[in-house]
Parts: sequence; structure tokens; C-alpha cells
Amino acid sequence: MLWLNLCLAALPFAATAAQENAEGEEDGTVSAASAGPLFDCGYELTKLIAGSNHDLIRAEKVTSDKLRIDIEKRDNNELAIQLSDTRQTPSADTPGAGKLGWVTYNIKENTLQATGPDEDHPVSLTFSAVQGQRVQSCFKKEQACQEILGTLRLEAFIAQSPKWRVTGTGRAYFHAAPTSQCRDDNAFVVPGDVLQVNGFRATTPVKGEKEGWLLVGYGNAQGWINVNRLEAQDEICDAVTEKAEKAYEKELRNSEPASHKYIVTQKQLRFYDAPDKGCKAETQTFVVKDDAVWVDRKQPYQGFLHGRYIHPANGKITEGWLKADGLTKK
Repeated sequence: MLWLNLCLAALPFAATAAQENAEGEEDGTVSAASAGPLFDCGYELTKLIAGSNHDLIRAEKVTSDKLRIDIEKRDNNELAIQLSDTRQTPSADTPGAGKLGWVTYNIKENTLQATGPDEDHPVSLTFSAVQGQRVQSCFKKEQACQEILGTLRLEAFIAQSPKWRVTGTGRAYFHAAPTSQCRDDNAFVVPGDVLQVNGFRATTPVKGEKEGWLLVGYGNAQGWINVNRLEAQDEICDAVTEKAEKAYEKELRNSEPASHKYIVTQKQLRFYDAPDKGCKAETQTFVVKDDAVWVDRKQPYQGFLHGRYIHPANGKITEGWLKADGLTKK
């Protein structure tokens, strides 16, 4: 398989490195080194703290989904964490509402302590050993993946296709680096999702990796995904269009070309580039209820009809595929 890596210039861990190195490298490459957290270890840390024997958390019955943590890193191993109950909102009259105090978590020792008025005598807290291992695993994985990214260089690259669709079955997880060991268990997409890719590609693969990876974005989530789970959107849309045209040619063997008038029955009906729900037109072009559309095919193809709309005022013609369930024959 051809090894391929791409990345988004907007990725948080690549952006800072790019800004720092873009001018200094004569070969035009930039570092892929992380400039921030790679995984949401705070998610696992929140569950650990919520399940501890912290007095206020227990007294107020604050569950992990209601607990907010604000992390301040004091050194490489210790995290100072402010705790808040999201069910309570501070105000001018009650500025301390929801505040649950501070705790410190030592990454190296896997220990949790509550800090009170006497900072010299923190109180050791207990927590689930299983959850402690999950937190440790997350931080260790983050460190390992940061080291991997530190070995990679990125170069400017124009993608084969700007959009890629998730294929296969089940979840496709984002990875912090182009290797299976850097999977983010809390960020994934599902078959049918369309991802955006552009910007850079890695100049060399991660040592030992033989499969290809794309660095893509979907909403606020960004990361590397194995190319085995992706297919170029343009290729999918071109292939389904070709099949639709062959079906139309077969239809014409037994009939003459004709144009049929249809009326839009939905508030808005969007045009697609191909008869596939993932092949939306780049420009959000649509017709509205009661508009007349001329269709050149008798039967829908995969739930779509190919239509032509003529604007009554300026005569502008818009063509494309429309969902058949939003049209009725006149």
C-alpha cells in the first residue's frame, strides 16, 4: 500500500511548531512536535477525582458529569487542579458558589491530595485503582506520542482530494500521531462522515508503520486516521454518477428522452453533485416549496432524481441531483 500522510494546518499541536520553524528551515519542512495536550486525559482525571473520598465532593454528591476541573501544571509531574460544581453558578452575592477547593495529582506517583488552608499539610485521598491505571495509561501514552511527533517533519502538500469519507464498519478513531499506539479512545467518526484534509504531509512514516494515514478534521475533532477506513469523496461521487448514467442509458434503450415536470414539496430541497447523500454540492444551492423542476429520468436512482431548475426571473439554470422524496410529479 502506498504510504500517505496529510495534516490540517489548523491542528493545535502542529500550528505552534509550524509558526516557530517555518522560517528557519531551508528545506521548507516544519516540526510535528506537540505544543499541547494530545489526549483528553482530563476526562479520565475527572472520573478519578469524582470517585475519590474528597469530603466536599461526597457531601455535595457531585458526579463526574457535574464536576469541572481546571488544571494548572506546576512541574513535569504535579498538577494543581481547581474543582467546581457546575450545578452552581457564582454571582456577585455568592462569588464562591460551586467552588470545591483544590487538589494536586502527582503523575509519577499516581497520588491525589486535597489542599486546604494549611498548604503544608495536604490530605491524601483514595480513589479507584482501576481508574488510577486509566489515568496513568493516558498520560504515558501522551508522552510516548509526543516523542513520536518530535521525530516527524511535515511538508506542504496539496491533497489528492480535499474531502474523504469514512468507510467500513464501526467507529474510526482519531490518533494523535500516525501510528496505532496513539489512538484517542474518546474521539471518533462513523461510516458516512465526510472529513476535511489539507495542508501538510509527513516526510517519513513512523518507524515500523507500513500502512497509510491521513490527518483530518471533523467539526472540532482533528487527528490521524488510517487510510483503510477512508475513501476520497471525489472518487465515490464520480463512481456513483457513472453507475447512474449507465442506468439512464439502459432506460433509453426502450424509450425516447423526455422531460417531466415535478413540484418541490419540501421547504428546501438541496442539490447534490451525485445521487448519494454524501455528495452535497459545494455551493449550498437549493429549490424551495412549489418550485417547478424538470426531470429527465423516469425512475429515481438510489432515491435521487436528476433535475433542472429554471429561475423564472433571470432564466438561470441550475442542474443536479435532488432527493426524490421531496418531489412530486405534476
